[in-house]
Amino acid sequence: MRAAVLTGKSSIEILEQKTPGIGEDDVRVRIKAGGICGSDLHYFYHYRMGDFPVREPFILGHEAAGVIEAVGTNVKRLQNGDLVVINPSHPCRHCSYCFTGRQLLCADMRFLGSSRKYPHIQGMFSQTFTTNQSQCYKLPSNFDVHHAAFAEPLSVAMHAVQNAGALIGANVLISGSGPIGCLILMAARLAGANTITITDIKKEPLRVAEDIGA
Repeated sequence: MRAAVLTGKSSIEILEQKTPGIGEDDVRVRIKAGGICGSDLHYFYHYRMGDFPVREPFILGHEAAGVIEAVGTNVKRLQNGDLVVINPSHPCRHCSYCFTGRQLLCADMRFLGSSRKYPHIQGMFSQTFTTNQSQCYKLPSNFDVHHAAFAEPLSVAMHAVQNAGALIGANVLISGSGPIGCLILMAARLAGANTITITDIKKEPLRVAEDIGA
C-alpha cells in the first residue's frame, strides 16, 4: 500500500509500505476520506506535538472513514463493503480507568498518528488501514464519506456541548472559530442555544462561523 509518511520537518513523502496482516478480530479498511487536524500541522511544521518529538518517520492522520475490504475470522457484526469511521483512540482496556468506563483517562492510551509512544503509532493517511473491529462504527451505505471523516472532531464538539450543561435558550460564547469551534457552534445550535457569539483573531474563520450561524 502507499501512504503519506512524515519523513522530516515540513516533509511528507508518498511511500510504499507493507500492508499489515489481518488478525482474527481485525478488519482492513480502504480509506476514502480523511481530515487534517491541527496536531497533524504541528507534526508537519515543527516535527513534534507538545512534549512529544518525532523520532522516526511515521504516518499521520487520525480522522478518517472508508469501506471495509477484508475481515478476520471472528468478525461477525461487520462485513466487506460496510462504510465505517474509525475511532483513533485505543485504550488499554485493563486499567482502573478503562474498567470504570473512563477510557479517556487511560494512562496507556494508543492514539493513531501520534509520536507519544515509540515506536510511533501509525496513522490513517494511507490507502488501507487495519484495525480491531471494536474501533469501527458502521454508517449507512449512502452516507457521505467526506462527512463521515468529520466524526472524530465532531465528537470533540459534542463532548464540549454536553459538558456545558443545558443550553436551551442560553447565550453561548465560543473562543476560537477554527474547525472545532465551528463544529461546537453547530452542536450548540442543535442543543437549543439562543445567541451564539464566537471570537477569533483572524477574519477568515470568523466569516466561516458567520456563514453557519454565529
